[in-house]
Amino acid sequence: MRSPRTVAYLLFHRNANRLLRLFSQLMNFNKPEKDGLKVIPLKKSLSHSLTSIDNNPIENPWKYDAKIHDDAIISNTTDEDLLTKDDKPHLLIIDDNSDLRLFIMHEFMDSYRISEASDGVAGFEKACTEIPDIILCDVMMPNMDGFTLCRKIRLHVSMSHIPIILLTARSSDNHILEGLSSGANDYISKPFSISILKAKVKNLIALQHEIANRFLKLPLPAVREISPSSIDEKFLQKAYEVIEKNLNNPDLDVDRFSTAIGMSRAQLYRKIQMLSGQSVKEFIRIIRLKKAAEILTKENLNISQVAFDVGFSSVAYFTKSFSAYFGVTPSKYISAHKTRKETNQSI
Repeated sequence: MRSPRTVAYLLFHRNANRLLRLFSQLMNFNKPEKDGLKVIPLKKSLSHSLTSIDNNPIENPWKYDAKIHDDAIISNTTDEDLLTKDDKPHLLIIDDNSDLRLFIMHEFMDSYRISEASDGVAGFEKACTEIPDIILCDVMMPNMDGFTLCRKIRLHVSMSHIPIILLTARSSDNHILEGLSSGANDYISKPFSISILKAKVKNLIALQHEIANRFLKLPLPAVREISPSSIDEKFLQKAYEVIEKNLNNPDLDVDRFSTAIGMSRAQLYRKIQMLSGQSVKEFIRIIRLKKAAEILTKENLNISQVAFDVGFSSVAYFTKSFSAYFGVTPSKYISAHKTRKETNQSI
């Protein structure tokens, strides 16, 4: 039995979509997305403009171009702003049952940013453009089933880290095994307890945060293996190789880094943020600092030389950054390492 609040939400969503579709047709606009309301006015649009009475172009407010939107966000916002802009996890719901999608949206909307799709193809496209924090996906859907969607996401470098929970009425051991083998993190049978689903989602988000915390805590060699995914491990290996190749180059910025990795700034930001909890700029800086710590304990170089070797143009800034990250100055870090080494040798 649906609560009055749920019924009211369902009626509002359906009527809002109908009104917008009618308005779009009357005004000759593009229709809103079939599987959910998605209205994002853009300041700039490459196409689909209208003409006003005075023959000046009017931009189409329903036109959503993911690439334009992502580029606009990244070019006008720093990585630090993006990390703090909205701390709610992003949940993508993929199911051909509109009532179930709306029910899940209603239950999660207070704590999550929600996107939705009505089949596997639309869901994969949304996952590509939005890079959500977690995906809830039905198994039996038109155009592309949930198993296929899982496999495609796990092979896509920009999305391979995203946790996926499959929702299905097919609950035999063989079906569960197939779902887990396709790359799903968990599998829940319909009908399900919403409390259990919320707990599973919360736990997978917490696990992603733990992976990000490992990046901060582990020394450089171990950081290369913070993710259990082979695709993510290869991505991190490539990221470290790019930074190490340009280690003494202070001009290695986000643009140059994303070009070398072969991903857009938006995709790179989301990938790095999910795996490390850091902005791309901070990710590069932390790798430089970890490498500096490695050099300081292995090579007989002065602190100034190490600072320049890892891409810092200012020794004072290097010392400040090193102290903030490791909790001690570079000189004290060296002394502490020598003391530990001498203690271990005397035992």
